[in-house]
Amino acid sequence: MKQDGDAVNIPVCFISNHEGFLGSIKNFIKDFVVTEIDVTGQRVDSAAAAQTPNCASPDKNDETSPECKWKSYSPVSQDTDVSADCGLDVTIPSPGSFDLSVILGQSVSEELEQFVLTLKEKPNKQELSLGSFADKHHRANVHRAVRHRFPFLMTVTIQPEIRVREDPDYRELSHLVTEDEAEDFFRFIDAKVRGSSYTFGPDDDKDHRTTVHHFLSRRFGKLVETKSFTDQGTTAISVRLREQGRPKKRTAEERKEEEVYTAFTLRKENLETLEAISYMAAALGVLPSDFTYAGIKDKRAITYQSMVVKKVSTQRLKEKTAEFEKRGMRLSQIRSVGEPLRLGRLKGNHFDLVVRDLRPHGASDAHPSGADTHTRLAALVNEALENVKARGFVNYYGPQRFGSVKSVQSDRVGLALLKEDMVGVADGRYVHAASR
Repeated sequence: MKQDGDAVNIPVCFISNHEGFLGSIKNFIKDFVVTEIDVTGQRVDSAAAAQTPNCASPDKNDETSPECKWKSYSPVSQDTDVSADCGLDVTIPSPGSFDLSVILGQSVSEELEQFVLTLKEKPNKQELSLGSFADKHHRANVHRAVRHRFPFLMTVTIQPEIRVREDPDYRELSHLVTEDEAEDFFRFIDAKVRGSSYTFGPDDDKDHRTTVHHFLSRRFGKLVETKSFTDQGTTAISVRLREQGRPKKRTAEERKEEEVYTAFTLRKENLETLEAISYMAAALGVLPSDFTYAGIKDKRAITYQSMVVKKVSTQRLKEKTAEFEKRGMRLSQIRSVGEPLRLGRLKGNHFDLVVRDLRPHGASDAHPSGADTHTRLAALVNEALENVKARGFVNYYGPQRFGSVKSVQSDRVGLALLKEDMVGVADGRYVHAASR
């Protein structure tokens, strides 16, 4: 590592005459592979090692501390015509399951697309007729297909005609959360999978979470109950469909089933850990809090980690693996265990990182291309590896730790860490007051 004139002082132990090289990382999801190392020092992907590049890379520890608390709200009625034509217990359809051009016809499908574009540009209260459908099952398919493709639309039957308009509840929710989250939430509500749940993205603003809780209670209180789900200091709202009817007394067999623990290795691609858990919980009919794990893994990567799910047998989990693969999750090493996985129960993480577009660090290099350049780059890379082994490297704290918003005074946080002022780091004193 070399020292630039205007850079902050770097300890002399890191300085060398190594020229260095340039390159780009994380160009593709597959360029970054994170593999958990268990407490015995074994990589958890050992059964799938043939699919993972085998090269040395640094390790890091990663701990989380989930904390859950359910908030239950009194029922609020909601008008809908769809339930008359659609069953309550349906599986969550995958994208592309419904072809609107087949169900509605090409011309009506194109007209609907244009109607949606108009709504996106300028929201209004206009309606569009999709035509008349005498057959009840055909109407049900129209409702499902339109709502799945366009969750922000409300479908209304004035028999035998079906009309669509913008759903005001969707519009209100999309002002509170992201549009992607609003769409996924409405798909979750429409699917009505008994015992399923949906988790919104991280939200550390307590007042904002309260507003979202109140909205969901007011509009969907008859269908759902909500909870606060805290993980690694970040809180999110999770929503669970209410059980229909009065709760029955659990049998001895049901109580025994609740003590079933199934362990597995999760391979996920371009998914947040909590996002993956939320989907698996919905498909299995359990809560996100029934899943335990040693640590959170990166989103923009291929990651391998151990997990344990409660109240789900090995056979039942294996039956869902094909469905999970469609969402970028692959389960392996499924087996029965006697207890949940404890947080922080790992030795670290192994990283495989692909560096592309390698070139020498010197901007004015005039070296010939071809074999000579390749040989020179190979020598620079080997020299860099030797330097890291001998001297170490500067450990960079980035936005993954402190956040990317301007309100975070990351320089002050770093200084506090060096001074071992952990109370100051944790209590948020280095965040501008206007953002709190």
